[in-house]
Amino acid sequence: MHRVTIKELEKKVEYINYKLDAPEFGKGSYKLYKDLQGYQLHLIINEGYGVRDVGYYSKTSREMYFFLDGIIQGITSREALADLMNA
Repeated sequence: MHRVTIKELEKKVEYINYKLDAPEFGKGSYKLYKDLQGYQLHLIINEGYGVRDVGYYSKTSREMYFFLDGIIQGITSREALADLMNA
């Protein structure tokens, strides 16, 4: 297994924001947060940059890597289903 870096996690969060057409740092976008307990994924919920924790608890970098992969898989599955419904 490779070492998970913060750059990899930030790129995944950028990709999620891109796929959801969310602004870079605005209402409705996701932001990676790190403190001494670990990593958290925050959703910006208002113009004053109030945030809501998406993952319920702090995660290690590897846990966050797989958590973000799960979100990306969900977005891709939703897009594939929408394509099937429109075809």
